[in-house]
Amino acid sequence: MERCKQLLCDFDNYTDLCDTLTTYVSDTRYPPRLSLTEQHMKQALKDAGEILVFTKSKLKELGYEYVPN
Repeated sequence: MERCKQLLCDFDNYTDLCDTLTTYVSDTRYPPRLSLTEQHMKQALKDAGEILVFTKSKLKELGYEYVPN
């Protein structure tokens, strides 16, 4: 995120979402801190999707095309 923000300040709008998603990674990777609910998981998927759509649009604006493997 920090590298993206250096290149395009628009990524600044997604700092909080990325921070939350990073917390989820830590919580699921280092139990017993696991306290995620189904609602947390649904929100995480929504947030990750929003970040992906935004990132794809920025890549397209810069002349790159996102092609998944």
